[in-house]
Amino acid sequence: TFTLQTDPQHPYLRDRGLTEETIARFGLGYAGKGLMQGRIAIPLHDHAGQLIGYAGRLVDDDRIGEDAPKYRFPGERIKDGTRFEFRKSLFLYNAHRIAFDDLEQLVVVEGFPSVWWMVQHGIDNVVAVMGASISTEQADLIVMLTSGKTRIVVMPDGDSAGTALAQKVFELVGTRRFVRWARLEQGKQPTDCAADALRALL
Repeated sequence: TFTLQTDPQHPYLRDRGLTEETIARFGLGYAGKGLMQGRIAIPLHDHAGQLIGYAGRLVDDDRIGEDAPKYRFPGERIKDGTRFEFRKSLFLYNAHRIAFDDLEQLVVVEGFPSVWWMVQHGIDNVVAVMGASISTEQADLIVMLTSGKTRIVVMPDGDSAGTALAQKVFELVGTRRFVRWARLEQGKQPTDCAADALRALL
């Protein structure tokens, strides 16, 4: 997969409190042209660390609609006669950066920004399911990557969709791993929490 040329200085990223170090660490930047035009391009890596494509977050919330979804994911592509299709249901964002050997705790959040925010605040062992639902495959992946000593902490957004996600994690993962729900106040997201508040929840 080719590397997109993007602008890491875009105010969208700074306005959300992200530091230069965090922006660089995750390879984030604004795409001024191409399929991701008008979006923050988010590199996606497989579990071996290979770049497999980009997700794109629309910068202008007023444009979000049927024809312009908030997030765009890689489409189907054919390379050397082989068809490649990205399916987020088979993928955990940020998993390739985690050393799973002897991992004591894995935090599961909904979206990309929660991962960036928590890593910026020193909580590195965090993955996102990229939405308010978890697939059977993602649940199996969490179990496969962890051991029986790993505690799974699910920290969804503080709304009804977040509650449904937490319940699904208990259903799909809880029979095989210890799972705890780090419950946020109604209307809150992990990105609304300072470092001390995040650690207190964990």
